[in-house]
Parts: sequence; C-alpha cells; structure tokens
Amino acid sequence: MPHAAALDEFGPRLYRVWNDHEDELSQILAGHFTKHLAPFAPYAH
Repeated sequence: MPHAAALDEFGPRLYRVWNDHEDELSQILAGHFTKHLAPFAPYAH
C-alpha cells in the first residue's frame, strides 16, 4: 500500500489518537529522537 493511500485510509484515525494522547506522544517522540541522535551529540557545535 503506497504511503498516500495508507494516510488516506488510516490518517483521520491516527490523528484522532495522536491528538487525544498528545503528552504521551511527545514523550515517546522525544525519547525516540534522543536515542537515535545521542551518538552524534559529541560532534555537535
């Protein structure tokens, strides 16, 4: 299923869940990006 078709099909439901759980989603995303970007932190200027 192409990305656009998946968003057409599931997007409204996903956005409803994300909006209803915005604080939890923010925490999950912060942890996710921290985990993946931490190895590059020593090289940041």
